Amino acid sequence: MQDLTGRTAFVTGAASGIGLGIATALSQAGVKVMLCDIEEEALATAVEKLKLTNAAVDGVRADVSLKAELQAAADATVARYGKVHILVNNAGVAGGRGYGHWTDAGWDWVLGVRAPRRMAFLTSLSDR
Repeated sequence: MQDLTGRTAFVTGAASGIGLGIATALSQAGVKVMLCDIEEEALATAVEKLKLTNAAVDGVRADVSLKAELQAAADATVARYGKVHILVNNAGVAGGRGYGHWTDAGWDWVLGVRAPRRMAFLTSLSDR
């Protein structure tokens, strides 16, 4: 495996589950990690727990379905750590309602979080 020490990662959906697992593994490999999540309290808890391990981590709250919030998160990451080398587009939502009970707004949110255009935007982070 390639030595990742000193690299920078931006991980969406990083406050829990798979995203937190990825952020943890990267930080243990010496990567500086910016955790990004919509759940502010869970994000703060995840960042604090990782900091207890002397990991170089920080967090930024953003709804990745909203371009302006994603842009602000990207800007905060570059300001804090400089160039981003690793992008993890992990954020995902299920809509929270059963089949046949979704609203148009709920469906739009799910698609906005998962939209490929977000990955294209995030990829531009590595070009800075």
